[in-house]
Formats: sequence, C-alpha cells, structure tokens
Amino acid sequence: MKKHLYKKILFLVATFCTNIAANTVLGSTLSCAIPLVVNTTTCINLDTDVSINVLCELIQASASFGNGQVDRVIFTSTNANAVRITSSGTWNLTTFNNSNKVIEFAGNARLILQKGAQINFNSTTLNITENAKIINENV
Repeated sequence: MKKHLYKKILFLVATFCTNIAANTVLGSTLSCAIPLVVNTTTCINLDTDVSINVLCELIQASASFGNGQVDRVIFTSTNANAVRITSSGTWNLTTFNNSNKVIEFAGNARLILQKGAQINFNSTTLNITENAKIINENV
C-alpha cells in the first residue's frame, strides 16, 4: 500500500508547466496543424494571451490521457492572460471524450469567448478554479 501511495505522490510532483511563447497566436493553420498532445496531467502557464480564430485543436488527449484515472490540462496565469476564442474561432476538444479528461482554468487565467465563438466538447469536464474566469465578450 505504501509503495502505491509513493507512486501517486511522485506522479503529482511530476506535473509540469509549459510556457506559451510571447505573441503566440494559435489559430493560424500552421499553429493548429500540430496540437500539443497530452499524455498525463499537464499545466500550461499562459505568459501571454492565446487567440483561436479558426477551427483549432490546440491540445489533444492521447489514448492514455484520462484512461482509468482523472487527468487534467490546467491553464494557469499569474497576470490574467487568456485563451481567447474569436467570433470566427472554434476550439475543438473532441479528443477529451470522457469525464476523466478535465480542462481546468486556474490561477488568474481567463477563457474569453467573443460573440459567435464555439467550443466543441465531447463529455469532458470544464473546471474554473481559484481566480480564473470565463468572460463573454461582445465585440
């Protein structure tokens, strides 16, 4: 039992944050052509706003992600940076196809939806925690 507990704690410590480079606009054909594939709980630190202005997968759950355990993709920011879906954008989250595959906004991260923006869900869970917000932006 103790050995199993140790592995679980080690797994939680192994969670990492990936910095999104400054001035990155994910949503162009080139940027969305190769989504970030996640295999386990992953933290993405938003150090600038990220815009989705076309059909974009942005992140993709691998077959092992959320398979028998709860895994999360956690978007976080200390400076209130956001994932912004424009009126012409669609964030495709269809590979997050069960409740064990969680999308979470934490810290001061924002999910900004312009009028007409779309998110394609497929049985996933969306959590907004700490000071994170979903903002409806009428443009």
